[in-house]
Amino acid sequence: MKSALEVRKLLYGPYHPPRVRRGDVTFCELRGTVKVGGYSDGPIPWPVKWQSKSIILCGDLIRAVNMESEKAVAFHWGVCYQTVWKWRKALGTQKMNPGTVNVFRTLFHQKMEPATGRLIAYLGRSPEVAKRVVRNLLACALPGGFHRPLTGLLRRPTSRRCKRQLLAAIRKHGWPDNARLMVLNDTEIGLLGTESDGRLSKKLGVRTGVVQAARQKHKPDLEAGHRPWTIEQDGLVGTAPDAEIAKQLGRTEASVKRRRGQLRRLKREIARWNKRELELLGNKSNAEMVALTGRTVESIKKKRWRIFGVVDRSSGATPS
Repeated sequence: MKSALEVRKLLYGPYHPPRVRRGDVTFCELRGTVKVGGYSDGPIPWPVKWQSKSIILCGDLIRAVNMESEKAVAFHWGVCYQTVWKWRKALGTQKMNPGTVNVFRTLFHQKMEPATGRLIAYLGRSPEVAKRVVRNLLACALPGGFHRPLTGLLRRPTSRRCKRQLLAAIRKHGWPDNARLMVLNDTEIGLLGTESDGRLSKKLGVRTGVVQAARQKHKPDLEAGHRPWTIEQDGLVGTAPDAEIAKQLGRTEASVKRRRGQLRRLKREIARWNKRELELLGNKSNAEMVALTGRTVESIKKKRWRIFGVVDRSSGATPS
């Protein structure tokens, strides 16, 4: 909300409407001599053309179009950006006027703030984490103003003077696009997928997003905290509903669903029990039902329990 207000703010005001009444004649820089038909209902009321809602380009509005940004003029006079563009074209206003330059500067600082905030947070941690961040920045191609404060922080990670110099370099040159605060080394990349991203990030002293991005880049087939998929497990995916496969393999249903999508296999729907299978259910054992119907033991146990109240033909035990 604050950024939107800053972009729409008028920098070179105030702007007062001309003292004209309905029926008066005045000169418009866009249409020539026109008749005043009233005032607009925007945040800044302005004379409009007779029998039309078109704003008359005159008075302080000319100064506003030449000095203010497109967003600010459109908001305060209640018009669209295309109308402001027509006004600028009629007046010969340059594209990067003072107001537009201020908008670009504001948006640039907003884009720079998150990365700068993460940098300050990392530098405020332990000296080992701060030195690691500094080494990652020094490995990137940075402007000349960055090297002196970074080398100073490498020797003294808690130096406030070097931190102030680094922030001054960021304000002057901007945040480099190729700068990376946290980069995992080969040993840490080998640990990816051995446990959850959250636990591994705490152990390595980095953000969870850094570990997650590295795992997706270097080991896309691995899931956080789970073992790799084997050929036998891949053969089971898609042969039965995801919930049953997940229970057999000791994985989550979401994990099986994701793996099935990677293998591009259709979802196996639960087939309805037909009349022949229901007749066999009362006469055959679970092992015989698996061989005759191709269903899983768990599915047969559940169905038998719902109909007969037992999990096997020769047993009265309840399902586990």
